[in-house]
Amino acid sequence: CLCRLMAAVGLCVVLLAGSQHGFNYVSPGCSWYEAHMLGGCSRSPPRQECTRWPMPTVDRARLGIIVPYRGSDLRTVMPAFCERMNTEHSGCSHGGARVLIVNQSDSLPFNRGALTNAGFVLLQRGPQKLDFIAVHDADRFPRTQNKSCASAIADYYTFPGARPRVLHPSSYTGGVLLVASGTYEAINGFSNEFWGWGHEDNELFGRLRWCGLVPEHGDRLDDCMLHQHCSQCQHLTRQIRVDDATALLRQTSNIALAQAHLRDPAGHMIKDGLSTLNFTLLGRRRFPGCGACRMQVVNVQLDQASATAHTAPRPCVADGTDRDDGCDAPIGPEAVPRGVMVLARRVLGDRARMIRLASASRARVLY
Repeated sequence: CLCRLMAAVGLCVVLLAGSQHGFNYVSPGCSWYEAHMLGGCSRSPPRQECTRWPMPTVDRARLGIIVPYRGSDLRTVMPAFCERMNTEHSGCSHGGARVLIVNQSDSLPFNRGALTNAGFVLLQRGPQKLDFIAVHDADRFPRTQNKSCASAIADYYTFPGARPRVLHPSSYTGGVLLVASGTYEAINGFSNEFWGWGHEDNELFGRLRWCGLVPEHGDRLDDCMLHQHCSQCQHLTRQIRVDDATALLRQTSNIALAQAHLRDPAGHMIKDGLSTLNFTLLGRRRFPGCGACRMQVVNVQLDQASATAHTAPRPCVADGTDRDDGCDAPIGPEAVPRGVMVLARRVLGDRARMIRLASASRARVLY
């Protein structure tokens, strides 16, 4: 049954396995993942068009924390978030940072990139412009009980300069990303085209890499950044992995979309992002207490037309070119990069063997 489901949505590799572990990769160095999934490991000096903005004084830089969210359990998620972010050296200790929870309140698939763009636009409408933002998952925060983390945490939320800082042990721009407002505007923010869960952060990495501004990692992230899955996040993750074929196919399409954008980051930066965002505020802003943080919660409705255009039915193309949309198509074992099978055999153990590759899109195989 599982094989039939996976074949229907993009990938079915039949394996006999004694054990299973996650595929780990290291960033921002030249990893297998970046080489095969993110268009190579090019590194260029910072481009002038991406760094041509006034640099604030580090100790006076104003921080805005944007939390893209979807769900009805905000009352259970936010107390833990506020508690962790108000401790010494954490985000809200940074000069009374402004926190904006952007809650998607429509029937469309979740769109983390568009929600972040909406949050940035709303925060920049105020009388005091922000110098940098933290794009912050609601379920990731500093591990404040570990006193040895104090010095590392103190550096996490300081102004990063032109080069962004990422606070996730194995991500390129996911989890928590600190980026200067000038840099975020220069790359036109996130793409608005990624509906469903995942890969908008990989596309953003491509924009930053093109600018010569590959993010740096904070120190001791494995020890000092806590990942505490909220119930809504866990539910959505389970849907993607097992229950919801539509969600898995949408994620597969996002893989192919990210790969297409990575071939021409500059071109997509111009036509997709802050400059093309459409959203509507629903109801009044709420101002719940959050210690030193000045928190706002807004409900937004994203643009239906752009979602419909992205999800409209079209012929299946799974040939690895710019037209590859991540759909399902037959593929031979020879199309699987050799490194995938070598790594799979190593992490699955000696008793694992590949029986056959039933069906896949090229993007899904690579992922």
